[in-house]
Amino acid sequence: MNKVAVYRKEHFCAAHRLHNEHWSEKQNEQVFGLCNNANYHGHNYEVIVKVIGVPNKDTGFVLDTKWLSNLIQQKVVKKFDHKNLNLVILYETERNFVEYPA
Repeated sequence: MNKVAVYRKEHFCAAHRLHNEHWSEKQNEQVFGLCNNANYHGHNYEVIVKVIGVPNKDTGFVLDTKWLSNLIQQKVVKKFDHKNLNLVILYETERNFVEYPA
């Protein structure tokens, strides 16, 4: 049987600040602009998890998407939702994303 891909998308909100402590306030403001706000700023994030596998011959499922949703909630959303991302070493821009290879 051929492998298929199953995707699950979840959302969370978090805040961060782009800032280099070795630079002056002026240089930080010039380089990072509004993202250097001392009070931080927030974003709405999406996380998409892709699982590849062979469907179960009885159910047709690669996995139960409810189980996958619960796993993402536990391992990602609860860890990052409404948190300060500077405290969890995560940086982002709205136009950039990272894919971790399997």
